[in-house]
Amino acid sequence: MEWTRGSMIGRGSTATVSVAMDVPSGELFAVKSTELSHSKLLQKEQNLLSKLSSPFIVKYRGFDIRNECNQPIYNLFMEYIPQGTLYDDIQRHGGRLEESLIRTYTRQILQGL
Repeated sequence: MEWTRGSMIGRGSTATVSVAMDVPSGELFAVKSTELSHSKLLQKEQNLLSKLSSPFIVKYRGFDIRNECNQPIYNLFMEYIPQGTLYDDIQRHGGRLEESLIRTYTRQILQGL
């Protein structure tokens, strides 16, 4: 896949998440990246996501390994959700969610399981 990395939208303990663009189509997606030597957890995530299909789970789009700054980088491609994560939504609401929204999220999480 031919793609370009955009701005970073998140950071975890071992990986960063960036917006990326598929060059031929212009479609945006998320890419979670880490050094290949530290990619065991990301590879497990890729293996799991590649087997799942649900409208309530972020969609898997593939992976690649490419050199960036003379370093092999493992990249996991996923659906881009512009609204962000559940954590982001909680932060936007001042650390609290209304009960109706909690019910909605809980239902969606359970449907994803």
